[in-house]
Amino acid sequence: MTATSGSMAVPTPDTHGFGKRGFSQAGGPIWLAYLLVPVEGWGVFCGRPQDLWATAALAVALWVWFSRGSLGLRWIVAVALVAKIVLGTTLIVPRRFEAKYYANATMSGDRERSTESAGRSITRIDRRLKFGGGSAPDFRLDFLNDSSRFNFYLPTQPNRKTLPFSVTWWGVLQVSAPGPQRVYVRAPGSTVNLTIGNGVSVHVSSEVRQWTGEVSLHPGFHLIAISLSVPQGVARRFNAGLLVGGLEEPFDSNDVFRRVPSRASLVVDRFVRFGSRGVDIVLGGWLTVFFFAGLRGAYRRLRTGFSAHDALSVVWAVAIGDEIVFAMPVLTRMVILSGGGDWLSYETMARDVGLNGLWMTGGAALGHGNPFYLQPLYPYFVAACHWLWGDGLFGVHLVQRALAAATVVALWRITAALFDEAVGLAGLLAAVV
Repeated sequence: MTATSGSMAVPTPDTHGFGKRGFSQAGGPIWLAYLLVPVEGWGVFCGRPQDLWATAALAVALWVWFSRGSLGLRWIVAVALVAKIVLGTTLIVPRRFEAKYYANATMSGDRERSTESAGRSITRIDRRLKFGGGSAPDFRLDFLNDSSRFNFYLPTQPNRKTLPFSVTWWGVLQVSAPGPQRVYVRAPGSTVNLTIGNGVSVHVSSEVRQWTGEVSLHPGFHLIAISLSVPQGVARRFNAGLLVGGLEEPFDSNDVFRRVPSRASLVVDRFVRFGSRGVDIVLGGWLTVFFFAGLRGAYRRLRTGFSAHDALSVVWAVAIGDEIVFAMPVLTRMVILSGGGDWLSYETMARDVGLNGLWMTGGAALGHGNPFYLQPLYPYFVAACHWLWGDGLFGVHLVQRALAAATVVALWRITAALFDEAVGLAGLLAAVV
């Protein structure tokens, strides 16, 4: 909007930051790129697939961008983005276990694939060898949600919730202290083989609920390989690591690398990880301050007079909290979709998009796949959620809850546009109910 005087146009102030700056000049794309670019091991915001903290930061950034029109710190975030790409991809030492998963208990046939895979020869990267029970995450067995292979729902067919699987992990274990180490393995009902270096090779049968043994490992780096076989119907629980001071310390990314690092690279790695975490804490704090300051300002302005933009800001802030709380129960849980239903079919198609390409050919050559007959766009929506949040259903639950909020907002604003804001408020309350 402009006010004209003669032939000169004078821009009027834009109280919400959507004037000549626009979204693209307000730093929004730079912030989003920083939050989404995947760099393993970088600070708190290591990119795709998004975890809880990165998801919250992304949602808050989008809210601030909408509500205030600017996120601030544009050049600082731009420098951080360059550092993340350049330093993070070259100086951070790869950690965690490389893992191959199989949809059987015998580790036979082809390994399963994942949209999160960091390499063509593996299924995924696992951070910690503690799965199932309590606060521990579930095994990531999303490949079982495949209607072409595991669409079981008849009484005579296997129970989909307890299908067999097996997995092999390998990496390089760093041992710091000399002398004997106490190793433990707990996998009730499952079979485990553990090898560390050249001197440790252990077989734990399915009858042994927990094995503990003392091994002698000299300080340094040792190759570690673990295989787990879980038959049909057995509880999916596994925990392996070292006993230190009587406490269990599962093998995890603190001491496991994917290749033997040099002493110098470890020093640089620790420096980059520490520095990136500090940067991300500062940026996260900045977003938090901007969010609450913007929310407080919108609320205070609404108390003196109605503004649709401020009202939308408050409603979307509530919606962000609602959708995160709604999706959190499946954040670290493996959701086995029931057979014989559409959701298993759509999940299969979405994984096909992520693994084999946009045409959903099931891995067949173009023109040789099966005919497609269901709603075409929803599988791409689910595939996009997996692209951003990984193989689990956290992202799907999150975005679909956000779309429910968007429906409420749309009904509210349509009612207000057709009648007035008082009737619009009634439309909002009805839509929420």
